[in-house]
Amino acid sequence: MYLFLNTFFSQCPDEFYCKLLTIMASISLFCQISSAIFLFKKYKRKKNEYIKFLLIVRSCHIFYNILGSYIGEFRTFLPRYTIICYGLIRYLGDIACSISGSLFLSLAIAEGFCIIYAFNGQYNIIIREVRFHENNKLQWLSIFLMIIYFFLFFITFSLGTIPREEAIKNIYMVDNELKKYINGSFTIIAFGGSKTYMFNIYLTIAFITMINTITHYIYICGKIYKFIKNLQINKSSNIKRNYSKHFYHHIISSIFPVILIYIPTLYLSLAVIFFTHEPYIEFGRTTTNAYSFIIISYSIVSSIYIVIYFWNHSSEESHKKSSLQIKGNMLLKKFIIRNNIDGK
Repeated sequence: MYLFLNTFFSQCPDEFYCKLLTIMASISLFCQISSAIFLFKKYKRKKNEYIKFLLIVRSCHIFYNILGSYIGEFRTFLPRYTIICYGLIRYLGDIACSISGSLFLSLAIAEGFCIIYAFNGQYNIIIREVRFHENNKLQWLSIFLMIIYFFLFFITFSLGTIPREEAIKNIYMVDNELKKYINGSFTIIAFGGSKTYMFNIYLTIAFITMINTITHYIYICGKIYKFIKNLQINKSSNIKRNYSKHFYHHIISSIFPVILIYIPTLYLSLAVIFFTHEPYIEFGRTTTNAYSFIIISYSIVSSIYIVIYFWNHSSEESHKKSSLQIKGNMLLKKFIIRNNIDGK
């Protein structure tokens, strides 16, 4: 963690970048912990499987935040195929930096899995009328494939890094901007060179994962939408309204990562492929370096949205209960008055 000066905890390569990242990461961590506490209290009252799953996801977000902003502290120099670690992880060497970096960049796949699993659970409840985690064989196959892709992504990324000596010779020494990072204060992650084929495998896995995730999502989305649309309004208006709210909640929840994770990740991949020529390198380096800030922004936005959604949901439930109590009291009063009149 950068404490606005170079310390044992962090050797910042750029003061403004590190200050802004520390401030945003601290705000994000506060929002995530607050939303996790909120969900934990709600789960204790409701014992709802969906809320429990969201609590687990939020705990994973806290882990990713701490890894990326306090332990690893990554700075990208794409499209130069290299990243440096300037946080505590630098004391464990380049291999530890590579492992933590690959774990951090696997966030896109992990987030896609969480979105699909949450939406899939609602599909089970609404359409199949079973419990949140009761998937059929086809659902389990798709979910299992996403888990496999996650580990393949992690492994290929970790194994695809080139030795420090090769990275310094082929990447750092040919770029005046990067030469200052080979003084031993930073650990290095670098790709390409003798292991270009691993990088291509890594991109292929990412593409297959994206296709699987989109297909699963569109299938579930279409099924739920068709089911809600076909509900008889005159007989099931309250049920339809309730299902519609859950459906739109998942649509909104999936829009955030699409805008703040998947589009930036896609741009990151395209920049690495197409911005490798000298006129575009500086532009690519500047724009791709914003990736960490975008990820942190997503953590803040998603944490706030979850709290607002369940807060409004609780308010609506309280309003319904109070309305039912008022109606019940009115009926009871009418019954008592009528009995008194009949008794007279």
